[in-house]
Amino acid sequence: MKSAPMFGRIRLTAMLAAALAAILIPSGATAAQQKIKVEKLDDLPRHTYTVKGPASELFLSRPDVLILAGQVKQNTLEMIEKYDIQDRNTLQSLYSTLQAIAFLEGDEARVFEYLDKIRGIEEKEAARLTQGLIARPFFAARHETNQPPESAEFRASFKKHYAAEVQALPWAVVQDNLEKMKGNAEMLSEAVITGMIQGTIDPPVAKSGYLSGDQARQLLTLRLAMETFLPVKAEVAAVLTDLVAANRVEKPDIWPERNVVIEPKSGAEKVRVAVWDTGVDVSVFQGRLWTNAREEMNGKDDDGNGFVDDRNGIAHDAKHDRTPALLYPLGDAESDRDQLEGLFKGLFDLQAALSTPEAAAFRKTMAAMKPEEVTTFLEEVGLYTHHAHGTHVAGIAIEGNPQAEIVVARLGTDHHLIPPPPTMEETKKLAREFQETVDYFTATGVRVANMSWVLSAQEFENDLEKNAIGSNQEERARMAREMFAVAKDGLRKAFESAPGILFIGGAGNSDNDVNFDEFIPPSFDLPNLMIAGAVDQAGEATDFTSFGQGVDVYSNGFEVDSFVPGGHRMRLSGTSMASPNVVNLAAKLFALDPSLTPVEVADLIKRGAEPRGKNGALLVINPRRSVELLREMQGTRG
Repeated sequence: MKSAPMFGRIRLTAMLAAALAAILIPSGATAAQQKIKVEKLDDLPRHTYTVKGPASELFLSRPDVLILAGQVKQNTLEMIEKYDIQDRNTLQSLYSTLQAIAFLEGDEARVFEYLDKIRGIEEKEAARLTQGLIARPFFAARHETNQPPESAEFRASFKKHYAAEVQALPWAVVQDNLEKMKGNAEMLSEAVITGMIQGTIDPPVAKSGYLSGDQARQLLTLRLAMETFLPVKAEVAAVLTDLVAANRVEKPDIWPERNVVIEPKSGAEKVRVAVWDTGVDVSVFQGRLWTNAREEMNGKDDDGNGFVDDRNGIAHDAKHDRTPALLYPLGDAESDRDQLEGLFKGLFDLQAALSTPEAAAFRKTMAAMKPEEVTTFLEEVGLYTHHAHGTHVAGIAIEGNPQAEIVVARLGTDHHLIPPPPTMEETKKLAREFQETVDYFTATGVRVANMSWVLSAQEFENDLEKNAIGSNQEERARMAREMFAVAKDGLRKAFESAPGILFIGGAGNSDNDVNFDEFIPPSFDLPNLMIAGAVDQAGEATDFTSFGQGVDVYSNGFEVDSFVPGGHRMRLSGTSMASPNVVNLAAKLFALDPSLTPVEVADLIKRGAEPRGKNGALLVINPRRSVELLREMQGTRG
């Protein structure tokens, strides 16, 4: 999965490793002007597929899988014929589904036809070169041995052809992608796949009696992984392990020379930085926190502002009610904190192809996992993600700026794979939460606020689907649109009510167009809002970063070092890390010149950025240059 797992309606923009990269499904012969124009994701039709019994049982029956594949193929081809889809990510998704079905049906020619289409659309060179690396070696081994994939002869032949395939790739371009593939190969198993289906697809299907289009495509992709990837995963991991060991080099790091550090005696002024996230461990940042002098930690609302114990900020729980707990709680898992932190680190170390004790422990845990344990495991990782996310973000936002003071705002989210069902009442509470949080920022003098999360209509629809709410897909889509409209309007109005605050958010990790998919806040066009995409240490686009007209600048979002609760440090990736890097620069500009407006700070950041990538499409921030531009501006003022 390309994006971070969703917990509730809010999607964190930290890049969580996943065991499988599921890119899904289009084509067409009719003239474009005769087709229905698709301007946003919500314009596409929904499909459902009747299921008798659990989806996990259908998954294990190859004849039933092929029947489902035929139905999905027909609907996909009809969609391609009828709709004019210009969005690259959606087209790749459709072609990928058709490729998966062709693979399951043994149609070799179609597999490569669709693979060529997918690669032809891909704009990121590394992603284009590493698309479908399994396909050619798999069919070569089939022709060479005429043996099943589980046989020793097939696996030896596959390994030979796979090694030749990946060794021919330019290492400097594909390094990060291949290292991630190595980590995925070491994590995925039949038990994990089966457990994912049992935990996330079986429950809603048991209530509704049908698979949604997304669920059906996921089922087919997982079946393909079980048939083609699992038999040779040891060979894939072995080849990539040798390749990484022989070639791994650190990319040049552009960030140290661009960095700006504000010295304690620089004359810079205090600047308040809001971290609007899943919560912050304030014990890690003693001396770096904004403090409400009118509030005592006594279980009372001493200053009469409606918030209890808001000494360093405010918080909302998963039901969007006010709570004094500034850190997302571990609950009963508190006693397992060290173990959860180790697993979390191991997961990211595997993705980065690092040989650490935590990576080895994570690999061992995954290998021994039973299907019935998968849901609990994934939820525990999600729980720790919510617990750690905001603290990591906060550390990035204030690094090198002794004048920055953190104002905490915990966002109401839920970490369960199947969250509580969304309702209009709950959504209205979410909209109120948006407004009262921004009002709090205004009252406390916040100048810049970080938001490493996104929200979309699709997330509402997904959560309705997970709870089998709605008599059919069309009703579900309508309900999702109505709830999303309320949340969207509430968030936009909240931003508009605080023109003196610069809001900065992450684009998301779905490798998608934020405007086509209607991500908020990225799809907003407001003078006091900036959206950050992610590049790596060399300033090259990561494979996961979302993009589009709504993305203003790009910054470091790859293995960024910062704190987690308790004070340990960890390297995490995602636009969740890119966003606070932009906030870090904005806060320094405000500290150096408090008279600046949000529009002026945004302009300094953009003008100081360096155009990189294809046609200079990526504006990669350069803090040193932006500060130089500020000094030039101050000089012209006299």
